[in-house]
Amino acid sequence: MGKSIVRKSSYELISLLVAFCLAFFLAKTAFGANLSTLPIKSNGDVVVPAGTTAVIDRSLTINGAIVVSGTLKCKTTGDYTLNIRGVIVKSGGLVQCGQSNDRVTGNILFHISKGRNVNVNMTMPDGSTMTHKLGQRVFVVLSGGKLEMYGKTNRAGYVQLKKTANAGDQVIRINAKKHWSVGDRIAIAPTDFDALETEHRQITKVTKYDTYTDLELNSPLNYTHFGKNQGYSSATKSWTLKSSAEVANLKRNIRIRTADAQWTDVNNANHFMGAHMMIMKGGSGKVDAVEFDLMGQAGHLGRYPFHWHMLGDASGQFIKNSSVHNTFQRCIVIHDTNKVKVGNNLCYFHRGHGIFMENGSEVDNEITGNLVMLSMLAYGGRHLLESEAVTTQNSGMNGRRWRAPSSYWIANPRNTVEDNISAGSQGTGFWMSFEATQRCNPSICTTPAYTAATSIARNRAKANLIGMTWDGARSTKSANNPRNSTDMIIQASKYYPPSIPVFRGNQTMKSSKACFYSRATTINLNGTVSSDCSWHHFHGFNTRVNDSIMIGKGPFPITHKNKRLLANEVGSGLFGMILYDGPFELRNVHFQNFSQVEEYYNDSRGRSQRITMSPFGKIGAAQKYVNRTESLSFSPEPYLRADFRPPLQGVSYKDTHVSNSILDKDGSLFGDPNKAGWVMVTKNDFNRAGLPCNNTNTWNRWNVVACDYSRYKFGIVKILDWGGTSDDLKTVYFNAIRNNQYPVHPSIYANADDQLHTKFNMLTDTNQVYKVDMDNQDIHDHEVLYLSERANESSNLIRITNTPSKGCYLASATRVYSEAELLSFNGDAAYFRQGIGGNRQDLVIRIKAKTPQADKYIGWYMAYSDARRIYCN
Repeated sequence: MGKSIVRKSSYELISLLVAFCLAFFLAKTAFGANLSTLPIKSNGDVVVPAGTTAVIDRSLTINGAIVVSGTLKCKTTGDYTLNIRGVIVKSGGLVQCGQSNDRVTGNILFHISKGRNVNVNMTMPDGSTMTHKLGQRVFVVLSGGKLEMYGKTNRAGYVQLKKTANAGDQVIRINAKKHWSVGDRIAIAPTDFDALETEHRQITKVTKYDTYTDLELNSPLNYTHFGKNQGYSSATKSWTLKSSAEVANLKRNIRIRTADAQWTDVNNANHFMGAHMMIMKGGSGKVDAVEFDLMGQAGHLGRYPFHWHMLGDASGQFIKNSSVHNTFQRCIVIHDTNKVKVGNNLCYFHRGHGIFMENGSEVDNEITGNLVMLSMLAYGGRHLLESEAVTTQNSGMNGRRWRAPSSYWIANPRNTVEDNISAGSQGTGFWMSFEATQRCNPSICTTPAYTAATSIARNRAKANLIGMTWDGARSTKSANNPRNSTDMIIQASKYYPPSIPVFRGNQTMKSSKACFYSRATTINLNGTVSSDCSWHHFHGFNTRVNDSIMIGKGPFPITHKNKRLLANEVGSGLFGMILYDGPFELRNVHFQNFSQVEEYYNDSRGRSQRITMSPFGKIGAAQKYVNRTESLSFSPEPYLRADFRPPLQGVSYKDTHVSNSILDKDGSLFGDPNKAGWVMVTKNDFNRAGLPCNNTNTWNRWNVVACDYSRYKFGIVKILDWGGTSDDLKTVYFNAIRNNQYPVHPSIYANADDQLHTKFNMLTDTNQVYKVDMDNQDIHDHEVLYLSERANESSNLIRITNTPSKGCYLASATRVYSEAELLSFNGDAAYFRQGIGGNRQDLVIRIKAKTPQADKYIGWYMAYSDARRIYCN
């Protein structure tokens, strides 16, 4: 019996050994393997099959792509480099480098070079299919695939300088401890007007102290970077200008980099071609603390460093704590995708727009805490959008409303955009580009220009031409871009929010064109801080600025270079609040450090320019009623609180001096509480003579007078020539005389003549007659429009002189037969004709401004008449 037992036991042992070997073999080949042991396909690819988990076990060179249908895992420790042609994550596939609670602490580099073309069949929103050609150097996650990367976060985010770093310094002091190391590459933000003063260095020594760290750099700095935040206060409120330069670390321990990038010849189609990462519809991307280097492909649609492509609802997906730098095209792109999070990332030295919403349909995304540095124009001849490369086309007001490119392109207001920084853009920091056409993605359709805003708050822009703009969107006119058939010329765009949005706590600094510009029916800008801008607030249509500060000269040294730049940019002057289309309303706004003396400097053409910085100034249209101010404060007292003088150089609208006005509700603008409720207008007879107005020597220097608003109301008369078609607006020139005594006074402007341009103020509540002399021009098809801040108010009499005797009349208006009848008329519009002898007649009209439509004008004091067309028989 003993032998039998031994024999049976030996058999069982052999069976168990065979079973173990077979199980081990199957586990290695079907269920688990090292990446280095997987077979290489004939095309050079290495495939991780479905059901297999492959581990990156050592550095490898693969002459094809890694194709993942199973799971590809990174080890959390050790250093590995994969020299590959791309990564393709198919349905059911997962690339997993760490988890949120078990991060990669070693170093892994995906080094991607050309050699593997990828074409993908995908379903479009309309149900059709198309072949999407992704080209070479691809890291793509297809429908049903997943990407999860979690690196170390100890280098993420940014710090500020502890003290100013001067040009020539080779040691900088940062204001917090950071786990940065010798060899790390850092970027230092500019604190002057020039985006190109952003600097890139490598750390050669780290010295840590209790409350700060000194970093020694591999070479001295070329520029000075300011190193102090500055506090300001009024009697009621305090603000902090975050003026210290940001310092950010480019390095992360999980890296995706182009191995064979070339960037010496923009005309060579093989240059400026980096790798690109795309998360396709149905795929999933979760990326945390990853470095993207030399990514994006210039001039090729859909090939960006990181890109969600037409996912619709992508809840739970994100890219955060990552570094994207030295890119050939853009930084992070959200295309037809909703509900993703883009947070605490660094974009440094990218071409074209930085963080970019591609279609305008993208909603409910969170863009928070990102730092975008050195946003550069797209390469000439390789741009995808004119808004990324064209510097002045259709940008309005000499490029003061929007400029290419942008650090943040926000194409739909239904997104959260908070606590982000644009530090150095060759164009615009934050560009809110809202189209008035419906935009759809796989989940939802919206019309951006009519969509409620979620939140645009506590963002900061510095060293840009324009800090923040709500204007400029695609038109329907093709830009004829051979790289992108959908590229349209940018045109002026207006935002029509269904309720009044409040944009809180945004800051702009060192913007040589304008700090804030908006074109919207009504928006509230609360708690804004602006410093060192040629124009701080420049707004078309209705804007309220509350609890804010404008700093004429910040804590930075004033250099000759800065003075020359401002002299070149002066336009009509250097101002805090611009009187433009308007109206604006300012409440509890403080003006700090505006010029206390008159200042001049020569521009680059040798012309003396007045660079006196004044809290208020006028540049042009100012065509919509009276602006309003309340609870203003000034420290110290500026040379001019309001500068209504003509510019030394350049051209302002010729009718500006008769259509600007500010109602000082409490006397804080005039500096005289007895002038509460009085209105500030330009000093000229047309506006003030024979009316309850007065001035002082100080106001005379400002070129303004104060008029009693309780006895002196404003309307605006506009005369338009449509040229026979609605899209053929022409300028109308005319002379205007009030009450047969007070012509428009042209001597205010050295470069003006006695002709007006389109409009003039009307002083209502008075028995005034306004004569408008068209200088014998044909007025057939002209239009007259009356605007007032009081609904159902009729204009004074408007006498258009010397019209043809064959007879002109006002369309859809009642004809009366005397001036007395016209004065007593209370309908919408009336006219009569009065012969003056010879072949001429006067056309005398009166029209009423009616209640505005709620869907056009929200919560503001404005009313329009119907536009009344003039016809002549």
